[in-house]
Amino acid sequence: MRSKVAICFLLGLLSLVVFLPGTTMSLWDRDEACNAQCAKEMLQRRDPIVPTFNYRLRTDKPPLAYWAMMVSYRLLGVNEFAARLPSVLFSVGTVLLIFLFGSRLWGKEVGLFASLIMLTNIHFPVVARAATPDPAFLFFLTLSLFLFLEGRITWGYVAAGFAVLTKGPLGIIIPLGTEVFYLFFSEGKRGIRKAFPLMGPILFLVIALPWYIMVDLRTHNQFYKGFILYHNITRFLRPIGGHKGPVFYYVVVLILALIPWSPLLPQTAYCLFKEAKEKRGHLLFLYTWILFPFVFFSLARTKLPNYILPIYPALVLSMAYTLKGLSHKGPRALKIPIVGILAMLAVLTALLGWMWLKSLFVPLGLFLVAGVLLLLAAWGFYHTKQTPLAGFRILAILMMVFLIVTPYFIVPRLEKEKLSPVFAQPIRANMKEDDLIVTHPFSVPSLVFYANHRVIREKKTRSLEAFLRSSQCRRIFLLTKAKRLGLIRQIWKGKVKVLAEGESLYPRGRLVLLLLSPGVPSKRSL
Repeated sequence: MRSKVAICFLLGLLSLVVFLPGTTMSLWDRDEACNAQCAKEMLQRRDPIVPTFNYRLRTDKPPLAYWAMMVSYRLLGVNEFAARLPSVLFSVGTVLLIFLFGSRLWGKEVGLFASLIMLTNIHFPVVARAATPDPAFLFFLTLSLFLFLEGRITWGYVAAGFAVLTKGPLGIIIPLGTEVFYLFFSEGKRGIRKAFPLMGPILFLVIALPWYIMVDLRTHNQFYKGFILYHNITRFLRPIGGHKGPVFYYVVVLILALIPWSPLLPQTAYCLFKEAKEKRGHLLFLYTWILFPFVFFSLARTKLPNYILPIYPALVLSMAYTLKGLSHKGPRALKIPIVGILAMLAVLTALLGWMWLKSLFVPLGLFLVAGVLLLLAAWGFYHTKQTPLAGFRILAILMMVFLIVTPYFIVPRLEKEKLSPVFAQPIRANMKEDDLIVTHPFSVPSLVFYANHRVIREKKTRSLEAFLRSSQCRRIFLLTKAKRLGLIRQIWKGKVKVLAEGESLYPRGRLVLLLLSPGVPSKRSL
């Protein structure tokens, strides 16, 4: 027991060390900025029920992630770190859950390897640092499924209730669907009844339903239409925002996202299929946990890399179980995965080198660090041939180093082209009561957060012209592309002052911030 507590403490500490770097950088457009600003507005209005962004109803997500950010804002002030801290803590919790349940299933070694694979792939640490609902959703979903796996189904419904408050119906569809299919495959139709204990659904509804009722009443059914009908049903039936892909989209995502561990995937899939076919309890459950969401999201028309996150805990546990099984067969059984891992690290190093040569945010230092770590990984595997699991431990340590130092190399270069904080400074310094902020033709959600003011987007040129005509008696801060400056000067007869400009990462290109003082626009069309 004491050793398990010590490992949990060490894992939690290592997770914080890996996840915290980069959490103070400026917010990313679009999702991070929208989520952070939504929590900020709810806190300012002292309204935990109705989520708003840019001071209008936001129907993208339920409130639990916003609530966590609001608590963080209360404790640490409204800033980027406070917006991201809940995600970091939920992610640490997910890593610890994987260790605890992996230890119960197959021992501490499998639990530790599973948590290390989760901690040191290149995708999950990025998610853990982001001010999005995904880390909280993954934590409650993982907790719910592990409780179902242990037979504590009523408590699994409780965790699913919080998952539904974090990201919606998927919080119950995924765990309940997994449990129902597992019981059907293992016990037949009669076994499905076990998935519906009396108190489970009741507690689930007590936790999840009240907020949905209140928000729908307060918004006159608008939240239901936006969230359930559009962001859930419509996203499943057709691509939204250009996020589409072939049916094998998530196969590619898993191969890339789980670098450097993805060479273990083929043997893991074979092991799972073989043992699940024999209806072996825990592995059958993990197989169902992986397969059900994978098929569900593969059939959905809208596709994004983060959608597949719910299968990660089951997948890393299966990979750790397979890894231990292969190690018992001797060094030769692990030869192919080791070669694959080193090849992937070599490709990653080469990619960083190419990005350095092309000046794509990667400095020489990071390329050299990756090269040194590649050599150390090869040395580690070579010198631990007789105890191959030791080589994988060295790999995990080296990946931790890489993930910790990467933000320190990349963030300063990215910050130079994330201009919302830069543009917000002159806006706040010059803002008067009746002033307006306008962007054209793009939207910049992070500008709302940093300017602490509503931002109007005029997407089309004609709509901008009409807006300028109707606002001739007010000062306007206009953020647009630098190439449109000449046209703006021709239209606006009042004073046009350039407050700031620079090369922007999003939207891409050279942007300029203008202050339009009152005047009468000309009749010339844009």
